[in-house]
Amino acid sequence: MRFKRMKYMLFALICMGVTPLITHAECDYQRQAELSRIASNVQFSYNYNMNEGLTFTLYVNNLTDDIYVVDSYGQRLSGTGEKQLIYSPSRVSGFQSGDQVRFEIYSNDSNCPNNLLITKYVNFPIFNPYSNLDDCKQNPNFKYCQIWMDTSSVTHEQFTSELNSAKNQPTEEAEEIKQSIFEEILSVLARPQIMIVGSILLILVLISLFIYILKRKNIKGGKL
Repeated sequence: MRFKRMKYMLFALICMGVTPLITHAECDYQRQAELSRIASNVQFSYNYNMNEGLTFTLYVNNLTDDIYVVDSYGQRLSGTGEKQLIYSPSRVSGFQSGDQVRFEIYSNDSNCPNNLLITKYVNFPIFNPYSNLDDCKQNPNFKYCQIWMDTSSVTHEQFTSELNSAKNQPTEEAEEIKQSIFEEILSVLARPQIMIVGSILLILVLISLFIYILKRKNIKGGKL
């Protein structure tokens, strides 16, 4: 009798050990590879608007029911098709332009629950607050007026000083061009060949002028 009890107990222990293996038997290498392929197909893109301060809208594409996504701020996405997430300092605590946001993609398969499949990153550009100034709207090509650049080390005094210098630069360049042309003309005229030809022409002009004046005098003298 005692021997039979021991057999039942041994059988029960074996069954308890095998049950978990049976439960997750379908989460094999092939299924894991398939889930990883699905996760790798997830794509991210974004645009922005300035209607209520800088706000990024992130588009997450190629989601399926087999997976779900969690970002580094704890926001979760699941379902199919295209989903959206909004990122702005007023909507997501701690978010700033220029942040790199991490996206962890997990398995939503009941046989492979919550397995981390892949991690992806999205780098948001750094917003330049100077680009909103009227000075930048009037001088969009100024180097500190580009909308996406890091100007955290540029003081307002430096911005104003360099902008004023940039505004005056066209006038200075025009003066430099005029001076350069004048110097080039003088350089050409200073060449020996030009000086000889110029001297001959000047002599011919003077002779012609002298002859003309002399004829005029003779004509007047004849009339008198």
